[in-house]
Amino acid sequence: MMKRNRFCFIIFAFVFIFSLAACGKRQDDTALAPENTPTSGAVSLLPTAVPMPDASLTPALTPTTEPTQAPTPTLTLTPEPTQAPTPTLTLTPEPTQAPTPTLTLTPEPTQAPTPTLTLTPEPTQALTLTPEPTQAPEQENKILVAYFSATGNTGNIATLLGDILTADLYEILPEIPYTSADLDYHSDCRANREQSDPQARPAISGAVENLAPYDIIFIGYPIWHGQAPKIISTFLESGSFSGKIIIPFCTSGSSPVGSSARNLHSLAPDAVWKDGRRISSNASRSTLEDWIKELELNQKEETMKLTIGDTVLTASLADNSSTAALKELLSKAPVTIDMHDYANMEKVGPVGTSLPRNDEQLTTGPGDIILYQGNSLVIYYDKNSWSLTPIGKINGITQAQLKELLGDSNVTVTFSLDQT
Repeated sequence: MMKRNRFCFIIFAFVFIFSLAACGKRQDDTALAPENTPTSGAVSLLPTAVPMPDASLTPALTPTTEPTQAPTPTLTLTPEPTQAPTPTLTLTPEPTQAPTPTLTLTPEPTQAPTPTLTLTPEPTQALTLTPEPTQAPEQENKILVAYFSATGNTGNIATLLGDILTADLYEILPEIPYTSADLDYHSDCRANREQSDPQARPAISGAVENLAPYDIIFIGYPIWHGQAPKIISTFLESGSFSGKIIIPFCTSGSSPVGSSARNLHSLAPDAVWKDGRRISSNASRSTLEDWIKELELNQKEETMKLTIGDTVLTASLADNSSTAALKELLSKAPVTIDMHDYANMEKVGPVGTSLPRNDEQLTTGPGDIILYQGNSLVIYYDKNSWSLTPIGKINGITQAQLKELLGDSNVTVTFSLDQT
């Protein structure tokens, strides 16, 4: 095939060269024709018998026509080899198109595993069921969040707590609402007068929430002159809190919880009081969740036992380094203290060693256990205001019962850890 193409190409080249030569001769002839005759040069040259001015031109014209016609048939051969490879060129797209169907099959296996991917969300959704058993232990204790909020700050925190705890909410509403003038602390306003009066008990609108179904009660309030508003005292004196866990919290821009929570203990002496907490009015949800985890509401509370004669009392413990040191001491052996009466409000006796102090200004109530000067334990059966270290609170006993049990003279009390 290559030899044939080469041969055709050589023939075509010679024809092309001869054609150019013939064209050149014709141009010379046509250029001379106007000088001899006014008509076409091809007609006048053949029949003329008249002697021409230059006879040498005549024989030059006759041979040019012969080689021009001779190679003409060879020109018809050049398209043949040109057309011959053309079909081979049309075959090249065929293999190109042949693999194309195989390419269209590749999306099919790609789509095939797609249904298996849709199955993966199903086990993911199954995992969403795990919070249900997590929430179940929270329902072991029915919880109430009771709160008083004059400006809305405490209400916002109480609502968030209720959502986290899945608890019921109860807003302590005053029968006579507080106006902005009532809260103007720079004047002789209603709030200032109430806080200055130990006997003030603002009335609550409507009936107080039935507390019987609740095991744990959060009580929220704003800080007014370092203490809980007196309407909280009204609430605590309006219901029965015997054996219930009370967790106070307050909202304040800067004031700490201080003694505001502990000064409420005497109003519900039969309750189990947890340490209070100050919470910023703009506290985040995660901050409240961390606090709730610290409370360990569903874990058994560690308590201390007090044995007086044949009577055994239990006391909830405060959370401080003084209590931790006392528990470490009691873990080695119970401590028996001879306690004497002082000022018709307490029984006091030496521990026999020194414990760390965490003094704060307190107003005690019946059943409060206090560390005095780091080396004496005190059981209060009446009120007292002093700088003292809280240790714990005797549960489930009234003031009258406690006074009868302690008596008017000296008494021997054995302190031990509750191992049950």
